[in-house]
Amino acid sequence: MAGNSADTQPEQKPLSAPPLRHSANSPLLSDILTVERRAGLWFDYARDCSDVMKRLTDESQSTTVLVPVNSAIVALPRKPHQLPPSSKIEIKDISFEEQDMAHASQVERWIQGHVIPESVPFPLPTQSAPFPTLLDSFSISFNQSGQSDDGAKSIVVNPGEARVVDVLHGRNWRVVFLEGVVAVPVQG
Repeated sequence: MAGNSADTQPEQKPLSAPPLRHSANSPLLSDILTVERRAGLWFDYARDCSDVMKRLTDESQSTTVLVPVNSAIVALPRKPHQLPPSSKIEIKDISFEEQDMAHASQVERWIQGHVIPESVPFPLPTQSAPFPTLLDSFSISFNQSGQSDDGAKSIVVNPGEARVVDVLHGRNWRVVFLEGVVAVPVQG
């Protein structure tokens, strides 16, 4: 039918994603992160964030976790626990306890910016709407990028241009491994 409006709309092609590897017992996200060596650094930071840990262990809350692989965290010029150079906090002028609280707050913001409190579908539609993270007023989006080594289209997470390298499925949804990090705004 030439007059049908559906005929004139471009076809929505899904973004490709690495294949899902399902476990027969569908472990919780916290279990996946415990055994995945490439997630060790991110999960070390996440363990200090009680709200995030509750989500990762709660099978009733669908959660998509964006986990930079260890090498992506090591490559950062400033680690998540380090305050930005533009920070208004003068380390020499505050107590050790206040320093610890400032560092913990920085880590919590960074971790929250990597956690989406819903299930993100894979494969994604070509144009996906932004997904809000646990960090107030901060959303991420998935976009199609160039081709990967095997010829498939790559998916990147923005802000940050972090490339999706693997996706694992758990009982309470997914762990999305990134080559790179989400560019979480720093608290100044």
